[in-house]
Amino acid sequence: PDDSYLNYMVPAAVFALDYSNTTFNTQAATAIPTDYFAPDRGLAIMRSGTDSLALSSQFHCRQDMGGHTHGDKNDFTLSGLGRIWVRKTYGGSPFQPIYFHSGILIDDKGIGVGDPDGDKVRQPGKLLDYQSGTGLTCVTGDATYAYTWEWHWSPQVSNDHPWLGANGWEKVTETWNDFQYIPQTEPQFHIPFYDFPDWHQDGKLERMVKREYNPMQRVIRTTGMVKGNNPFMLIVDDIQKDNASHNYKWVAQVANDLEIESTNVNLDDCRYRNDIILKEPAATGNRRLLVRVLNNEGYTGETTPGYLEELDYVGFFNGTTYNPNPNFFRHRLVVESNSIAPDFRVLLFPFEAGDVLPETSWNTTRDSLVVRFSDEEHVIAFVPQAGGDWHKIALANTRPIDQVQLQVKAYLQGPYNGEMMNDDLNTNTLLPNAEPFTGLGYTHYGEGGGETMAASATTQTDNDAIVDWVVIELRDENAPSTILATRSALLQRDGDIVDVDGTSIVTFECLKADSYHVAVRHRNHLGVMTALPVWVD
Repeated sequence: PDDSYLNYMVPAAVFALDYSNTTFNTQAATAIPTDYFAPDRGLAIMRSGTDSLALSSQFHCRQDMGGHTHGDKNDFTLSGLGRIWVRKTYGGSPFQPIYFHSGILIDDKGIGVGDPDGDKVRQPGKLLDYQSGTGLTCVTGDATYAYTWEWHWSPQVSNDHPWLGANGWEKVTETWNDFQYIPQTEPQFHIPFYDFPDWHQDGKLERMVKREYNPMQRVIRTTGMVKGNNPFMLIVDDIQKDNASHNYKWVAQVANDLEIESTNVNLDDCRYRNDIILKEPAATGNRRLLVRVLNNEGYTGETTPGYLEELDYVGFFNGTTYNPNPNFFRHRLVVESNSIAPDFRVLLFPFEAGDVLPETSWNTTRDSLVVRFSDEEHVIAFVPQAGGDWHKIALANTRPIDQVQLQVKAYLQGPYNGEMMNDDLNTNTLLPNAEPFTGLGYTHYGEGGGETMAASATTQTDNDAIVDWVVIELRDENAPSTILATRSALLQRDGDIVDVDGTSIVTFECLKADSYHVAVRHRNHLGVMTALPVWVD
């Protein structure tokens, strides 16, 4: 018909005009905001910038049920450095379950799919929070209802749904406003779904019924994009089925060409991180994706922190095997937890091979995270909501209290020239890139050991030029022979001891402000220690 949707859309596409003759990037920066939010649909788009290399992510809570809706409640995507990392999966009726999306499976079970009218997943999610800013944009979705219930519908003029009252099926008495981020006043938002008008059959009612499918206490996900010079994503999952232990699978539908390059497990409380690095083929570049699992309750380190598995394209209801043309192979990244509540916390950071990865450290209660790059630092607070059922992400202005910084000045007799120290090791490129003490048999404590000097440190000149590596020890105030923490650091010509970037104050993680004996040691000089404890904060 002349007034059809397509007849309006086709001319708009055919006769579209650019409003400006400037470059696309100029237009995009002017006309397109970096963040987009659709509260009715439950959709949030976050971008770190407007160029093709910017970090970009979609989050889909799906509090609508229009179209052939999938089981993609709280699904996310990720692009960055000019390529796709976490993709939106193949569509089509046989592939509606959350198995084909980036979500969480509990004992290999997710969100129920209704078989009539195109295998839809019409149970809505619900947006809980959205905030957009220059430093952080984040959104929170609640999929508890969608996991807990399965729906079925049978449009009727006046009769009840034929399944009502049998096998646990009951009326869906919820209304649109039970799931709206912003409740609406129009009449249709107050009609129970059981009595809601059918979407295309005049005079019929939807007759939605529900029954328990995968009962959950909470399925709440917050995704946040931290912007700046080194943008990254945080995926925060507050999920629990009941008070028993279950197998939880955190799933990301990654691009077909990615493979796992390496993994690294560190279960120390403060530095807890399980790294999975995905790489693209050499033919397309040297880009990588850091998947850093910052928290995974129940993980012991006895198994790999994550693995790739191929998707089986099998119809949910009929068991038919499909060929998902044109891509014959698709896989997903899986992170497993056997626990009561896994409390997944995952950081995603695209980078180029050879780039220095961020340092991350928790406070003791794991509600404050420091993410440190060579040129910037972010302190992220995980703020409990609804009695701790879920956590909002916020940027904090101060470091957590269990992190101390120490300014120490010392001189080595060997290179001392009467005014300051010579930097012959540095100028003759004899200064080791990695701290040498571990290799010499020295035992580090706490988070010390394995420090690597930033390339920029060797370019320091004059008084700030680097002389050599030293070790700072923090010792018990009442038992100075007891070493609590160590840190390898760099000594400048004027005696300042600085962090591995060559300029910053030395930082000790997982320590609270307190009194300590401070000792400084060098590989071929006698060590020194404060006679009395000093306050360190």
